[in-house]
Amino acid sequence: MTEFNLQWQTTLTDYITAIAWSPLQPSLAAASAAGDLVFWPDCQDPTPIVLLSPQGRSIEGLAFSPDGQYLAAAGQAGTVYLWHLPNVSHITQPILTLDHPGQWIEHLAWSPTANLFAFSLGKSVQVWDSDRAVVAATLAFDRSSVLDLHWHPTGNYLAIAGYQGARIWSAQDWQQEPQTLDIPSATLTVRWSPDGQYLAAGNFDRTITVLPWGESDPWLMRGFPGKIRKLAWSMPPITGESPVLASISAEGVVIWAKEEEEEMGWAGQVVSLHDGTAIDLAFHPHQPMLASTGQDGTVQIWHLFNPAIEPLTGAPQGFTHLAWQPTGERLAAGGQAGELLVWATQDDFPLNF
Repeated sequence: MTEFNLQWQTTLTDYITAIAWSPLQPSLAAASAAGDLVFWPDCQDPTPIVLLSPQGRSIEGLAFSPDGQYLAAAGQAGTVYLWHLPNVSHITQPILTLDHPGQWIEHLAWSPTANLFAFSLGKSVQVWDSDRAVVAATLAFDRSSVLDLHWHPTGNYLAIAGYQGARIWSAQDWQQEPQTLDIPSATLTVRWSPDGQYLAAGNFDRTITVLPWGESDPWLMRGFPGKIRKLAWSMPPITGESPVLASISAEGVVIWAKEEEEEMGWAGQVVSLHDGTAIDLAFHPHQPMLASTGQDGTVQIWHLFNPAIEPLTGAPQGFTHLAWQPTGERLAAGGQAGELLVWATQDDFPLNF
């Protein structure tokens, strides 16, 4: 059974609004509702570099470039910040700021294959080309404010969610008319599967829609106790098989596995019930293991083939976010009181600072 050992912990100024791991380096960044942004170049040495001091306006979006060379952040102030990380120990000022006064930037995501990142601007999404330092595209959603966005794992498509569903733009031709996934209510969250075969949409009307990419007829899952807050996909457990989808609604965490017979769709199983609203969830990047957080102050760990692992604690007022290190060696979680905790799967001595 996997064991989790607290490696270190610290506290930011306010509740944690974003956590991001570098794709290649053992680096971690976290931000809070007060606007402070802290970077750890090496998570084994918990010596922080403060990139932004508290300014009273939250940082909501936080993402590393696919090569780990850049970090982008944005939030309530309407400013997008970009840092070049190899120089960050010497220069803490961003190399670029994009100001959008009056805009609350809630969503930001970096392409997994290119130096492009997308961020929400009210009813539109702007795509920034970091190589050319230009706006590559401005994508109008029109129907409502943007509620989520997510890149296809190839970087070829960008899905944007909001009222009445999702729209999917081609990164090869941003001017091309987007494909649509129509929903009668609002889509709150969208996630591509790691193999790129499925697009899942979590909806306000207590449904999940799963679209096999390249087809026109999606599957629909119903019967949830509340709106769908978050979605997460596993890696396919066996080559050729479909990945597993996990969802959060109210206190429950449900996993969905595709039935062998196509017409049967997806079968759901409740794997975790938090004592209070479930907030965030994420699959281990290489193992069939799911972590979820909630207002009850626990991180629940559930293995698809083994008994549940003892819950992790450390945020008595509740957890807000969690994120696995891309290697799967560590799990970071943030709390309502600004706690940031990092657990490792090896026996490391806990540090407090």
